[in-house]
Amino acid sequence: ALAKVLSDARATAASVRAALARSVATAWRADPSGAASYQRGVSRYLTASIASVRLVPKSMVVVAGGSATIPVTVDNGLQQDLTGVELRVLSSRPERLNARDHAMPVRASRAVSRTVRIRVKAYANGPVRLTAQLYTTADGLPWGAPMTFTADVRSVPSGAVIFVLGGTALIVLAAAFRPWRTRRR
Repeated sequence: ALAKVLSDARATAASVRAALARSVATAWRADPSGAASYQRGVSRYLTASIASVRLVPKSMVVVAGGSATIPVTVDNGLQQDLTGVELRVLSSRPERLNARDHAMPVRASRAVSRTVRIRVKAYANGPVRLTAQLYTTADGLPWGAPMTFTADVRSVPSGAVIFVLGGTALIVLAAAFRPWRTRRR
């Protein structure tokens, strides 16, 4: 799983294979507890490495206007460049807010956080729950835990703009009608 997202997986895969071979060799030397301990250590290393590529949590984002970009930060805690991962954002209410970018590739240098900007289109005001999830590009499987946050859409509805323009037109018509009425008297 870890090899799918690394820029140069050979070095990491070789060291993990060597560590597993050492644990097997330790078991063959009649030290099963030492072998089990060594295997737990390798397992903890791999689990920690996989968990070090994660989405940085957020609680709320304000979307002002009909279309905007939402920043989502990916933290690469690995000592290698991150490739082979894409970010997908799904809306709980696509009729109110929908992500235009369905899958954005993520590339991050080693031990660096990278912000990916997802374009969204808003159709109605109010809060919408969004779920961001990393996926491997090699096989499309989810990577890590999903992150859920709220996007609060605060756009001016087109009806309000039309109402203001109509009111302005009535004021202009009233101002033009007044001198004509005065001349008639």
